[in-house]
Amino acid sequence: MSNDPAAAESLTSPKPQRGTGCAILFGLAFGAFGLVFTVMFLVLPLWRVAQAQGWRETPCTILESRVDVHSDSDGSTYRVAVRYSYLAPPPTPGAAEGQEMTGDRYDFATGHSSGREAKDAAVRANPPGLRRTCWVDPAHPERSVLERGFPTGLWIGLVTLIFPLAGFAIAFGVWRASRRAAGPAGPLSAAATSTVAPGPAAAGESLVPVPGSQRWAGPVVLGIFGGAWNAFVWYGFLHERSTIMRLFLIPFLAVGLGLAVGFVWTLLRTFNPRLRLRLERANLRPGGGGELTWEVDGQAQRLRQLTLALELREEASYTRGTDTVRDQHVWHRSVLAEREGGLDLLAGRAAFTLPAELPPTFHAANNHLRWVVSVRSSIPWWPDVDDAWELTVLPAARTPPPPPADPPAETEYPPLPISLSARRGAEGTVLGAAAWDLPAPQGTLEVRLFWYTSGRGTRDVGVAAVKRLEGTAGRCGFAFALPDHPPTAAGTLVAIRWAVELVAEPLGKVARVELDP
Repeated sequence: MSNDPAAAESLTSPKPQRGTGCAILFGLAFGAFGLVFTVMFLVLPLWRVAQAQGWRETPCTILESRVDVHSDSDGSTYRVAVRYSYLAPPPTPGAAEGQEMTGDRYDFATGHSSGREAKDAAVRANPPGLRRTCWVDPAHPERSVLERGFPTGLWIGLVTLIFPLAGFAIAFGVWRASRRAAGPAGPLSAAATSTVAPGPAAAGESLVPVPGSQRWAGPVVLGIFGGAWNAFVWYGFLHERSTIMRLFLIPFLAVGLGLAVGFVWTLLRTFNPRLRLRLERANLRPGGGGELTWEVDGQAQRLRQLTLALELREEASYTRGTDTVRDQHVWHRSVLAEREGGLDLLAGRAAFTLPAELPPTFHAANNHLRWVVSVRSSIPWWPDVDDAWELTVLPAARTPPPPPADPPAETEYPPLPISLSARRGAEGTVLGAAAWDLPAPQGTLEVRLFWYTSGRGTRDVGVAAVKRLEGTAGRCGFAFALPDHPPTAAGTLVAIRWAVELVAEPLGKVARVELDP
């Protein structure tokens, strides 16, 4: 255990994140730079196309048309260079036409772009001397365009959206990660979050699917994302005349094909037979027994085998860069039932015993210990059944401890501003003593009993009990009733521990003692 305030502060106070400010500034600069290109190559052309919908159709004559080539060290790009004449439309219907004017805008694309074939085709379709129609702004007759629709190369402007989105996402992700990593200053118990103690389950209760395992989630996500991806990529592929650009788009078409196959596969999975599971014994606890019954809804004859297993899963969520990652690990697995086809698949019953040494159900914001019944079955030439249903396992039963009384104050304290000793007592209690000698009255002087998680996931903390202390100096014994939830546990991804802190605010002085399991 640790009784050194300086050591406790080093464990619980935020550490500066080196490079965080530079990464945020880089993300903001990258996003702003990309936003300029998005405005130039996407927003402005779309704005001009929208404005031109109210322009007047006017006869015109092509005077000159050619492909303008811009070459540099990176290669050549092209645009349609055209010049045409027209009579300015009358300001009001029935009025005389205005003076003859010339225009040089072919469409609302910005600058040069790759793909000469499309530009050559546009030039061939508009030879000098051709009489056709153009579109003229009646309020400003000097503004005109031959093609007022969406430019064929406008889809390339959509690509520029990647840069501002990526830049601002980097800045936000780094900022959020630094906030989460730093946490609040001061004692560890100040970062208290909430946890939900599992409630008792009634006998005959139907089990609910594990969050995130709903069969419709995959088709919905893949349908929306894959549909948008394929619509965007195929539009560019079909409207792009450049062979080089079409070759460039082939890998993106392959990704779109994979998304389409994934959508069909997950959609077929939604039509799989589904099990209905019921818990026949209430109030499951470690070391106790339970019993499940199941029935198959749907075409059970398609199933070739069926396996039901009881699993304890650890789930830990944490931030990696700009993403929130969730890891999962199976702490314990035991097979409840195996069937190899026939009528035995239609319905059944399975009894089980929960291992006494394993923890009960635990749910917090970022860390979970989840008991589930996994259901797996194979279907020939079809997506397999792979579902999970959650059980609620209560803490081990014990006799509630009596209300604790303060023990006598201890006197063997080292000469520190604050110091603390604590240990687990009999019948689920925590006993200890605190001493403090502070220069001035504090806003908060408390002893806190709390739990916290450690491991791969972002830390969750909960305060179970608080004892308020008074005065600038003194000694005091204390006793807390130790709750039966959450449990003390040490898994691969998630560990849950209990500790006691003596906290003096606003000085931020902390003495912290870990409680042995």
